[in-house]
Amino acid sequence: MPCDAAPAYYIAKPKSGSKRIVTPNGEVLACEYTEDPHRATGTGFIPHWATCPQADRHRRRKNG
Repeated sequence: MPCDAAPAYYIAKPKSGSKRIVTPNGEVLACEYTEDPHRATGTGFIPHWATCPQADRHRRRKNG
């Protein structure tokens, strides 16, 4: 999965996280992003589709 190059802090929220993070070992987790390293569960990489200004242009259209 293409990710942004800069690592980001995240707070893991397995049941309610609306964002996704890719951990250094490749696991994709539901989370919320944070700027506060003291509150963070860890660091990972934000999937590029979440920050790409042209993401809608590259999404596959649903049939129907």
